[in-house]
This record gives sequence, structure tokens and C-alpha cells, in this order.
Amino acid sequence: MSRSRNLSFYINQLTCRPEYLGEIRDAGFSSVCWVDSLEWFEMDLPHRRRKLAEARQLVESHGLAPLDYHLGTTGLIKQGDEVIATDVLAQRVEELQGFGIVNLVVHLRSVFGVEDADLLPYLDERGPAWLDDLLVEPLRAAADLAGQYNMRIALENIPHPHRRSVRDILEVIALADRSNIGICLDTGHTHICGFDLADEVRRAGDRLFTLHVHDNLGLRDRHLMAGLGTIDWPGFDAALDDVRYQSPIPFEGIRGIDDDHRLLHTAVIVWRAMERIDADR
Repeated sequence: MSRSRNLSFYINQLTCRPEYLGEIRDAGFSSVCWVDSLEWFEMDLPHRRRKLAEARQLVESHGLAPLDYHLGTTGLIKQGDEVIATDVLAQRVEELQGFGIVNLVVHLRSVFGVEDADLLPYLDERGPAWLDDLLVEPLRAAADLAGQYNMRIALENIPHPHRRSVRDILEVIALADRSNIGICLDTGHTHICGFDLADEVRRAGDRLFTLHVHDNLGLRDRHLMAGLGTIDWPGFDAALDDVRYQSPIPFEGIRGIDDDHRLLHTAVIVWRAMERIDADR
């Protein structure tokens, strides 16, 4: 490739503070993404909207743009021994409208209150179609509402059976049948599941809305800075070119260097170096 991609960095309520945002900007990032937390669920709606408005103002005052909001759940919850559908996803879309969010990221085939490993027996016993039947209508409703606010919903691959591949996500996208439902490809999850990352990017095609970028050694989801693990990043970058991916590259929860300043700056330096390696191939 001949150009440098815009980079984004995940923050939360604790790290959304002036000095940290300044470090993010100075390192070379152009936008930030938010990750949801239990603290937000405990706030009433006016309080949440006020805090989000304050956060956006602070972010933009540091020359950064808002990009994604990572909610997690698709709105399914466990009630007793049953899983039921709710309109939580549509509610969150309504809450977030007006705050510049581009993509609302949710875990594929997730159930609030059920750990990922505990969900597997349900899926093995009943099959993913059982869960899809529950989530498809709330997902459509949320997507229709999001479309009114120029927002998209991105389903993230999770490293568990029935939830880990682009093909799994495309099954749900086909059922929901909405143009603003796409994919958030988590690079680390893809790698520990043994998939070729570049192949998964190409399989996603124009449904690749956004990313969670981090590295590992192929065994555990360690959220290392890109370059500290065994992912082929120049090959990944080339695949992004092949599908004409135009969105920023969000670094999610990266670690590997204890000092925040050095981590932010090194992450950008290494990424730019890998872009140049791809360009020279």
C-alpha cells in the first residue's frame, strides 16, 4: 500500500482523561473507541447521556474523533433457565445517537449474564439457529433505528464454537438482512482459533466494518501490541487493501509495554513500519 491508515485507540471511562487523551493524540492516533462497562449499566439514562456528552467534548477538544462503541451483548438475556430477547440493543442505539458513534460493536450470538464458555452447551444442544431465531428481530429493529442516525452494527467474532469465524457472522447477517449490519473482525480471536487472518478479511469483503487489532502467540488471547506475537501483519494489511477497507484501525486493549507513553508511541511506530513492509513487497 502507498498510504498510512488512520489509527484508533480503545479507551474506557477511567482512561478518558485529558492527559491520556493527549498522549493518544501525540502518538499519532486520530480517533478513539469506547468500551462499555457495568458502571454504565448502573447509571440512569440522563446520567449516561450526560457522561457521554462530557466524554465526547473532552475527546474532541484533544483533536480526536469518536469512532466505535463496544457494547458486547446483542440484547439477549438469561431469565431463569431460559434465554429471552429484549430491546436493549435498540435502546443503546437511541442513547448513543448524536454522539458521533460510527459502529456499535456487539459479540456474535451473545447472551447477557452468561459466560462465553457456559453458552456453548446451549448452542451444542439446540444449535445456533435456536439463538439466531431469538436475536434476529431485535437485531433488525436496532439496525433500522441505527440507520436513521447513520450508525452501523458490527458483529464481533468470539473464540468459541459457532461464534468464531467470518462464516458464522455472515450466517446471522444473511438472516437479519440489513445493509448496516456487518463485521468487527477481532484479529487476536481469529489467530487463536487457527484461521488465516488475511483469508478471513477477504471472506468478510465489504461487510468488514471495523476491527479489534491486537496480537498473540496463537495460544491465548493476550492482547499484545501488534508485532509482539505471530500474526502476519503485512499480509493482513495487504488483505485490507484487497477489500478496499477504508475505516481506521482500532487497537483494542493492547499490552506488552508497561509504560503507557512508550506503549502508545511504539504501537504506532511498529504499525507504520509494517505498512512500509507491505508496500515494498
